[in-house]
Amino acid sequence: MNEEQVQKLHDQIQELQEQLQSMKKNERAAQQEKVAIEEMKRKSELLENLKNKTYVKLAPSQNIGNRGKEIGVFAIRDIPKGIDPFTLCNVQADEPISLSEEEIEELPVDIKGMLYNFFLPDEITKKFPIYSKGINGIDASFYLNSAEKEEDVNLRTMQDHEKKRGLDL
Repeated sequence: MNEEQVQKLHDQIQELQEQLQSMKKNERAAQQEKVAIEEMKRKSELLENLKNKTYVKLAPSQNIGNRGKEIGVFAIRDIPKGIDPFTLCNVQADEPISLSEEEIEELPVDIKGMLYNFFLPDEITKKFPIYSKGINGIDASFYLNSAEKEEDVNLRTMQDHEKKRGLDL
């Protein structure tokens, strides 16, 4: 190879390297654009949820349970018949794991107190169905009253009735 051919080859290599750098920049820009679009989508979904799909809040309840005054779930807007105000609760929840009272009693006192406050035993098995995230997976749906008064609403009947703002669910 003569010097002119070597220079031409060197120039071609340099041009290919520049094209590769440009492609990498374009790829990074495309990735950044993809991330920005995904973030805008997530933000749009969040705002939609906050504006149109948030139906409840947690607040002190007038109901008194076996451990004193309770926290209740209250409607913050009218909930039309057929709407489940808890559709986003436990979206990533797995099948619950059943723990016996004996297993719960072996846990630290603060943990077992929270488990007894948030999880009711199954009426048949008497075991406590608890999701694998345990206390860390608690959301507003866990604050529903378990009292058996006619005006109280549980998850099974929530969608069958229209609920008015301010109602302790």
